[in-house]
Amino acid sequence: MLDVLLIDAYGPFRRALKTALLAECPSIRLREAGSGPEGIRKAAEQTPHIICMDIRMPGEDGLAIATRLAAQCPQVSLIIITGSDLPEYRQAALQAGATHFVSKGDGTLADILKIVKGFVAPPPTGD
Repeated sequence: MLDVLLIDAYGPFRRALKTALLAECPSIRLREAGSGPEGIRKAAEQTPHIICMDIRMPGEDGLAIATRLAAQCPQVSLIIITGSDLPEYRQAALQAGATHFVSKGDGTLADILKIVKGFVAPPPTGD
């Protein structure tokens, strides 16, 4: 089973992403965190396969959280989500350990779904 952790302080976006992921990938196990420290704690309790997290969060900087998560869970696929699609943000996210960088906008949910679906094994066929 694929474990996914969503870390985003903005509840409406987090809930929309959760709803979309569970609708498209009902076999995943999904957990949520509303802050970086909560996300770090949840990742330590049960290491996820994928972490989707916002780059901007109250308190500690999202890139600092990403760096800690990448060190704590080196095998995790870390998807950084941001409203600012700037080259320097992309570079900083990759240096922090991100494997994917998604800009918030019209295609955000579709982009994240595509990445997550790439990890979900297709069901066995009756062949």
